[in-house]
Amino acid sequence: MNDELIKITLRILGYPLALAIAVVVLTIKKRSLKDSFALKAISWRDAFLWLMWFIPVLIAGEVWYFGLGLNEGRIWHYTLPVAVIRALGIIILAPICEELIFRGILFKVISDARPGPIGAVILTSVIFTAIHYQYGILDWLPIFIDAFYWAWVRYKTGSTILPIVMHLFGNTIAVVELLWLNKIV
Repeated sequence: MNDELIKITLRILGYPLALAIAVVVLTIKKRSLKDSFALKAISWRDAFLWLMWFIPVLIAGEVWYFGLGLNEGRIWHYTLPVAVIRALGIIILAPICEELIFRGILFKVISDARPGPIGAVILTSVIFTAIHYQYGILDWLPIFIDAFYWAWVRYKTGSTILPIVMHLFGNTIAVVELLWLNKIV
């Protein structure tokens, strides 16, 4: 196995590792995983309405990225196996793990504390944006807006399911664009 593949695999495994640690801690503290992760079903009608409101958020992000030429400098110099693992990590693992951690556990902890639910929306969005420091400063605004929207949806629906779906969708678009810009698809 080449060094690049090992490096990307280890980086991507950080997401499920963090989630696994959270599950162990919650289990030891005898907390409900369903409640801690806010895995609550929502109606199809509500899901549809929140998804429709997400479309302008996605479009605004695309206008921002392409309007400022931010996508032009993003080139993947990966072998095919590394690109596949990285793409799967970005499209599937990261959204599920990040949402369960940020809009699940962290949101609940902050919401139940003094900052309350609105504080949880703001703080989880700021922290989420901060962990994406590897992107340039111009990338932080759309990242924050996405995070804020997902946190708001979590607050209003009481569920992380829809934020997970939105995050999966947004990351899928980003990876397809990267592959298209790099002439891989």
